[in-house]
Amino acid sequence: MATSIHICYLLILFCHFCVIFPPSVDGKEAGLYKPLVDDVVILVENNFYQTVFMSEKAWIVELYSSWCGHCVHFAPTWKKFATDIKAWNPIVAVAAIDCAVKENHAICQGEQVKGYPTIKQYTPHAKNGSGIYYKGTRDVDSMRMELAKYVMGLAALPNWPQLKIVNSTDILSFHDHLNDIDSSGMFVIFEEKGSTLGVEVILDLSNVEDLSRQVLRMEATDENPLKSKWSVKEVPSVFVWPSDGEPKQLDVKSRNREGLRRAILDNYKPKTAEEGPGKKTGNKKVGESKGEKLLEETRNKTQPQKEGEEQNPAAGQLEAVLKASNISRNYTYLADIESALHYSLRIEVPSRTLIIGEELAALKNYVSVLNKYFPARRPVAEFLSNIDQQLQGSTWSAGIPVKTWNMLVDPVQSIGWLPAEENWVGCIGSSHGFRGYPCSVWTLFHVLSVTQAEVDENNLKSNSLEVLRTMRGYILNFFGCVECSLNFEKESSNILAEVSDLDSAILWLWKTHNRVNKRLSGDETEDPAFPKNPFPPSSLCGPCHNSVDDAWNEHEVLRYLKHRYSPANLNFTGVVALTGEKMHPRQINKRAVEAEFLRSELVSRVKRRKYNAEQGPAPKTFSVLGVTVFDVSLCLMLNLCCIMLVLCVYFVFFRRRKLKAFQSCMP
Repeated sequence: MATSIHICYLLILFCHFCVIFPPSVDGKEAGLYKPLVDDVVILVENNFYQTVFMSEKAWIVELYSSWCGHCVHFAPTWKKFATDIKAWNPIVAVAAIDCAVKENHAICQGEQVKGYPTIKQYTPHAKNGSGIYYKGTRDVDSMRMELAKYVMGLAALPNWPQLKIVNSTDILSFHDHLNDIDSSGMFVIFEEKGSTLGVEVILDLSNVEDLSRQVLRMEATDENPLKSKWSVKEVPSVFVWPSDGEPKQLDVKSRNREGLRRAILDNYKPKTAEEGPGKKTGNKKVGESKGEKLLEETRNKTQPQKEGEEQNPAAGQLEAVLKASNISRNYTYLADIESALHYSLRIEVPSRTLIIGEELAALKNYVSVLNKYFPARRPVAEFLSNIDQQLQGSTWSAGIPVKTWNMLVDPVQSIGWLPAEENWVGCIGSSHGFRGYPCSVWTLFHVLSVTQAEVDENNLKSNSLEVLRTMRGYILNFFGCVECSLNFEKESSNILAEVSDLDSAILWLWKTHNRVNKRLSGDETEDPAFPKNPFPPSSLCGPCHNSVDDAWNEHEVLRYLKHRYSPANLNFTGVVALTGEKMHPRQINKRAVEAEFLRSELVSRVKRRKYNAEQGPAPKTFSVLGVTVFDVSLCLMLNLCCIMLVLCVYFVFFRRRKLKAFQSCMP
């Protein structure tokens, strides 16, 4: 019996541990924050709602993507912020959730995360979708002050300290009841009007329940009678008023948050003898749950990780892995650009409740370009064609609700088919957060620009900016990394002057990509296994580099880009079959027939598009509830045929009747 109880107890502890410290994804350390090391609570799909919405404390949560460069740059600030207000944990906690993790996609979509990083604030016992967007400056001091204002404005729970400004009547009343609350004295902070310093100091002391509830704050204005009565000369200042004595101003070494906090702690005299400064008055802190207590105890037992203890695999090691998997940097992979489609259409686009206005126009252009130039397998082509028809077949003046959009791209309900997961091959990174989606987006637009050049080679009416403008519109309206979008907007500001034909469009994209790589070279977002060097290197394209001055030979570069990103030269390693099964690299040789069939299918589809482009644009069609002009024309033809048939039958029977009548009249 005792053994069974012990086993049950261990299982309960294990469940608590799993909720607070979720397992890593795919065996790797997922995200930008580490449990037990950073003071950031790591949220995942199976603990987000329980932790945030069932809590007796407020939360401030960063919703980020580990592949987002801006998020990587912001992570140290968020860690410092979490450490700076760690003592506030009984009242408000700092957390983060990685939206790049597949299991967390639904959470981030439900929270309407349009760009990364997004910061949201939640009240105690918050409801789904009730989070408030933080729109202030994103440095530690600004976030701390704004969070103090936010918490101060919340409806206080019974066990919270008094955070709002009080008046002299409140002070006198509180002092009269000190014995009732088993307190030996009270502290009063005088501060400037509109200051958050007093709130911050009280929150700093909130892990000492009885102390934080004995600290009150007042504005040091001329209308405050206690200012003159207590001879308040300097602001901020703090007074102690014992239950059996007179108020006395404390000696503050520095008139800031730390100085006031230290002065209060040094003069705090708990009424119960066994309790001293900084000790808790109860069995647990304010608003602390059993799981959070376990988290704190485990943190105290865990030593911080040493620098360099967990390093990314060396470039040589990763090269060996890639080589063993028959994966080379010499190819462009269909799996990468299909993964980019899945992520953009099913993860990024649905991150708003309604797609309307400029966003809708950008989405229409994006899907139209994909339908024209994406080197799609038959089911993927059907998938894109159906979405394009639905978007172009209606004005959608009221916008597209996200539920409608999700039905269009749903892996089960949609017409056609598109892999429903990310499977990076050429864009694989050395660890979670490196390369992946951003790499695949660049690859996608390189492929689209080259495919357009092939399709519209002899089309005099071709728009050389079609792909680039579409790319710009998508990135500005949907790409998750906000900082990346702004940087690309700057990079593409002079695009009209730099692009004159389809070849120059290919070269413009190549130059822009190299400029971005140069700017990010050596940055913390750079994958050490894949340095951001100028592309293509001489090892891949020797003629692209002039041997004399090491300048680019753009004619050879263009030839190389057209070859590398051509649909005819795509590599099918890692593509997902119609059954959803990945083609393992070692099975490629065994499935050579399928691979060659797939290649011929892509090439023939491009040729058909090229032929159609040379013949001129097809007549404009409209679609209402799936009925097109062709359908209407066919119905009219069938109706006309039916009328002709009826007339013929009538004519035959009429002739026969006339003939019989004539014969009956004959002698």
